[in-house]
Parts: sequence; structure tokens; C-alpha cells
Amino acid sequence: MKLLLPALLFGATATATLQAREPCPVPVVIPSVKGNATTTKFGDGYITRTSDGTTYNTSKFGSGWITRSSDGKTYTTTKFGDGAITRGNGQQVTTSRFGSGTINRSSDGTTTTTQKFGDGSISRSTGGASVTSSRFGSGYISRETSRTKDSGVTRVIPVVKER
Repeated sequence: MKLLLPALLFGATATATLQAREPCPVPVVIPSVKGNATTTKFGDGYITRTSDGTTYNTSKFGSGWITRSSDGKTYTTTKFGDGAITRGNGQQVTTSRFGSGTINRSSDGTTTTTQKFGDGSISRSTGGASVTSSRFGSGYISRETSRTKDSGVTRVIPVVKER
């Protein structure tokens, strides 16, 4: 019994340490989203509907995601280092951890930083656009607070780690 208690404590500590060190799940990354949007959980993925009429269906794809838009574009997001890499439609976005959020570098030269803001996030793009996302039911509402002539803003939808 004297040896059992330390072994149990060590096991519990090791399990808690491993869980704390596990990387965050791969976020859903959708490049060039224009306007306001609502994102809702749907099965094992998400549906994002924008104010310009475009719909994005995101579903699990290996350890990452595949996103298909109603206008025929397809993006795949996979784990890459401590972040993710999104490829599709001639575009590539590299997402990495940045403070309490992420930094997204796109092959078209734009950079978008996304940081935690209240119960959601705020994203700022080098093109001047800003997007505020907040929790809404099982998903998020994203409001574009400033409009530019760029091709849209990269949206990062945080994924809650399933237990």
C-alpha cells in the first residue's frame, strides 16, 4: 500500500502534464472571406455563411480540415509545426501561434493576426480590414468592422478540443 499511493500520484501527475503539453487542435482556416459571417457546428465540421451569399462547408480531413465553398473553391488545412498550413485555389496560408492567438501569412502577401477578445476573437489584416468574432450558440458570428478593396480576410475558427 505504501508503494501504491506514490505510483498513483505519479501516474495522475504524468497524465495531467501530458494533457497540458498536448498541442491545440488544428484550427479551421478559411482564406479571403468577405463580409459578415455566421459559423455553426454541423456534424464533425462547420458551415460558414457570409453576407455576400457564399457558403463554406468544412469537414474533418485526416488530422485537419477540408473546406469547400459554394463558388467552387476548395481548401485543405493540415497541421504544420505548432500551427497549420492551408492550401487551395492557388493560395497558401501559414498559421502559427502568436501570443494568445494566431498569425496568418498568406502567399498573396497579406498578414492577419487573430487574438482572443472576450468570448471570441478579433482579427486585423495588413490590408486594413478588421473582423470581430463572438460566440453564438454552437458557433460564431463574425462582423467585418472595416472594409477595404482587398480580396477578403482570412478567418480562423478556433476548434474546441474534444475529450
